Amino acid sequence: MTRISPALVEYVDAWRYELPATPYMRGFDDNRYSHVYVNPYTIGSAEWRQYDQGQFDARLASNAERTAH
Repeated sequence: MTRISPALVEYVDAWRYELPATPYMRGFDDNRYSHVYVNPYTIGSAEWRQYDQGQFDARLASNAERTAH
């Protein structure tokens, strides 16, 4: 279970971190719904890269939705 730094709790939906989720989904959801980048994983780790990829894919999805209209 991942815990959020107390300094960052006000910026994210803390209840989501109590539920099991992949690092990719956390990155995607943080970008898509909370509009924050709060990567809690060790820099350079596999989980860190998955979170980053989730963030990147969420930005692509948002841009695609904006240009589709």
